[in-house]
Amino acid sequence: MDWIKTVESNQPYVTCFLSLFACKRMDEAFNQLIKSNEKNAISIFNSNRSEYLSLILSQLTKDEIKLAKRILLDLEQKAFKELPDEIFIRIFSYVTDPKSLKACLLVSKRWYRILMWENSIWRNICMIRGLKSVLHQNESLRWSTVYKYFTIANANWKRGHCEVRSMTHPDDVGFCISFNEELAISLSLNSNQEQGKLWNIKTGECQTRLRGHQGSISAVKFNQDFIATGSNDATIKIWSMQGVCLKTFRGHRDEVTCLDFHEQVLVSGSEDRTLRRWNIETGESQELIGHTGAICCIYLLDEWVVSGSTDTTLRVWKNLECAATLKGHTMSIHCVQFNSKIICSGSQDTTIKLWSRDTYQCVKTLNGHSAGVICLQFDHEKIVSGSADHSIKVWDYQGHCLYTLKHHSSPIWRLQFSDSWLMSSSFDHSLLLWDFTHELYPRE
Repeated sequence: MDWIKTVESNQPYVTCFLSLFACKRMDEAFNQLIKSNEKNAISIFNSNRSEYLSLILSQLTKDEIKLAKRILLDLEQKAFKELPDEIFIRIFSYVTDPKSLKACLLVSKRWYRILMWENSIWRNICMIRGLKSVLHQNESLRWSTVYKYFTIANANWKRGHCEVRSMTHPDDVGFCISFNEELAISLSLNSNQEQGKLWNIKTGECQTRLRGHQGSISAVKFNQDFIATGSNDATIKIWSMQGVCLKTFRGHRDEVTCLDFHEQVLVSGSEDRTLRRWNIETGESQELIGHTGAICCIYLLDEWVVSGSTDTTLRVWKNLECAATLKGHTMSIHCVQFNSKIICSGSQDTTIKLWSRDTYQCVKTLNGHSAGVICLQFDHEKIVSGSADHSIKVWDYQGHCLYTLKHHSSPIWRLQFSDSWLMSSSFDHSLLLWDFTHELYPRE
């Protein structure tokens, strides 16, 4: 064919052609290659493009192949470097692995500049990992700095490096039964005072007083919208954040011992050995029967509920049916949490047990506390437990106690942690903040 003869007669122009071909400058490539004025050259080339290139490549020597590879690589790199910053930002937004982003920082000064100063890239990483609490302490931080602080706080968590601060105020004499990073609800043990008080942890200001139960409050759960309380008068009350009683639920026959809710579903446990699943909007409820002892703890996640009892068992409920009964503890079960893979429970028998969600078998028992385990929480890396032995322990999933925190003088009642802090309340009436970022902020 004519085009084959053309290529064979123009070996000196092969490398030039390949360079131009990679840039898709076909007309110039063809003219440089053949150095002729054949009228049908371009049409011949376009109709046989793949064969043309294959023949060219087959004629190259080893040195020419190396040269061609280098030319193509240079062209690709040049084209890549000429991309606008907006394209790189869009590409980096799909990278959710921090280690990969850190590696990208070392590629070039330009990539370093984009990654260090484009807030949206690191905001995406922080949002995926729920890293908001560090930013909450210092609103002026950039998201790249938030992630840096999280990395340091995570290392402090593993070593037990933290600063302890009391969050209670001199005029507060209550026992703190429930809290988050901003608000706490404390109960007065003096019957002459209000039954419950919602107060701001940072300022100590009382925001709401809860009065209305005929007995003392025994269980509390709240979010940013409303407060739910259970009492030894066997009722449950729903309150506004301003302390107005919105609804009263009746159905239990004895003290309400524990509560949990999600959206419009509330689940309660009682000394009457039953659980009730309530529709918060309508007040209607269904009874869950199965335990032979008082209900001590419940945890609600989607349509699943896990409950622990003085009968030493855990029961797993889906909607209104008992899906499994877990036996292994030897005394009352005080606390439980679960996710899609494991169930974690703490008992008066001083142990913590991990159970498989697939088989409902105990896969690990954690020993170390010298008294009952009253509260616990876990994430993907660690388990934190509070005990009647006045201590808080941090464990890994191999069952090793990493360290023990001792600052309370009475049994621990409740604890809650985030990526950067741990809060705990005790029967000694203290509410403590264990700050794992205390070395990150400059002191004034």
